[in-house]
Amino acid sequence: RRAYLNIPARLSPIYNNDGCGGSTIFRLFSDLILSKTGNLRLSPPAHSIVITVVARKNYGTGHSIGRRIGNHDALVAALRSRLTMPVKADQQGPHSEAINIIVNSVDFASFDFDQQVGISRATDVMIAMHGAGLVQMLFMGGATPANSAEDKHRYQVGAGGAFEFFCPEKPSSNYRYSQLAQRLGLLYASYEIGNERNT
Repeated sequence: RRAYLNIPARLSPIYNNDGCGGSTIFRLFSDLILSKTGNLRLSPPAHSIVITVVARKNYGTGHSIGRRIGNHDALVAALRSRLTMPVKADQQGPHSEAINIIVNSVDFASFDFDQQVGISRATDVMIAMHGAGLVQMLFMGGATPANSAEDKHRYQVGAGGAFEFFCPEKPSSNYRYSQLAQRLGLLYASYEIGNERNT
């Protein structure tokens, strides 16, 4: 299956910096797509934090694509070497098991839409260059409200997050994905890189 989700720039309701957060309509839309693709009950692995670093690669047709993280592989390697050691959870809480941090590098273009949604659903933190791949935030498991007392410590609004890189051609004033994160109850941060890291 193929699906196209268009978020036109200034015509989009998420482009307005109105401070609205935790939107029900975005969550309902997300749940509909998750249900139709068979991914609604999928979630990140228990006692793990899954970080997905989105890769932007040239099209198979030979056309080049811009706004890529020039040191993508080095970034993924650094995250894996520094973050993949088990982290001991709070000893005072009911869940004192070690937390495993998993870092994945994903080129969404190499998967069909159902698989893309599944990857996103199993993601706690998404890292990407500014671009359409960040729409996948809609399906992240970390943004799902808790359904039971057992998973309340993990799956709650604000439990997931997104980190967006900006390049000079798309400055940080382009804030549609920060607004999307806010409406989904996700934590959000960004960083503007120079041309030496943008290919």
